[in-house]
Amino acid sequence: MTSDFQTNIKQIEFTTNFQDCIATYNFENLFADQRTLVFSLTVLDTPSREYIKHFAKEYENLKQLGLDKIYTIGSDAFLGPWGNISSDTILSLPDKNLQFVTALANYTNSQSSLSDAARHWQYMIILNNGIPEKVWESPVKYKKNLPMDILKRKKYRFNGLNVDIVKKYLIDNLQ
Repeated sequence: MTSDFQTNIKQIEFTTNFQDCIATYNFENLFADQRTLVFSLTVLDTPSREYIKHFAKEYENLKQLGLDKIYTIGSDAFLGPWGNISSDTILSLPDKNLQFVTALANYTNSQSSLSDAARHWQYMIILNNGIPEKVWESPVKYKKNLPMDILKRKKYRFNGLNVDIVKKYLIDNLQ
């Protein structure tokens, strides 16, 4: 199943705005021979910007703990440089065709519809050469009869997902 995930993401190209230029990235640019953290963004708003800032602030510490790169992935076309977030630390990748979220949903056996997952699924994943090493998902997703739009509410945003969880994992699993 892990190789299926890697095979699927090898087919994906992401086109985004990076350092004021339109750039296209693929598996070789993003994941090959690298240990990367990817986390979802559901909407561009203040909580999302604050969430990104926490990761950007800890970027050097995360690199010292074994990460090579950090990416955000979302389905919206507006993804690109995040204002005062340095483009050298976190690259935002639009998953417009839902290829990444589809590969991850298949890997995790997600029961959510792809359109809901693309808009609301909150996750973090560490990929080692494109192979899933560790996946975290918001626990809110698993409550029965919970409408997906509840994740738009600020108190449920990024529930149980933060930079400290990643740091602890990296410390416990130094490579």
